[in-house]
Amino acid sequence: MNTVRCAACGAENPGGSIYCAKCARKLDEETRTEVERQRTEALESQPTGIRWVTVLITLLVLAVLAAVLVGVLIIR
Repeated sequence: MNTVRCAACGAENPGGSIYCAKCARKLDEETRTEVERQRTEALESQPTGIRWVTVLITLLVLAVLAAVLVGVLIIR
């Protein structure tokens, strides 16, 4: 049986479906094009600097946790 993937939510729908069973968006090329346009705009509008700050903060937190863990293991 053929299935159709919803461009908006990714849910699989039976072939021939007109609307998505999960999010109720119309399963047609116009909706797919609009969803792709919205996703592209959202990705392009995200500031890239925040991603690097997030990565650096995450690495810093992991380094501190590793140091604490090593300290605890040495004390025992």
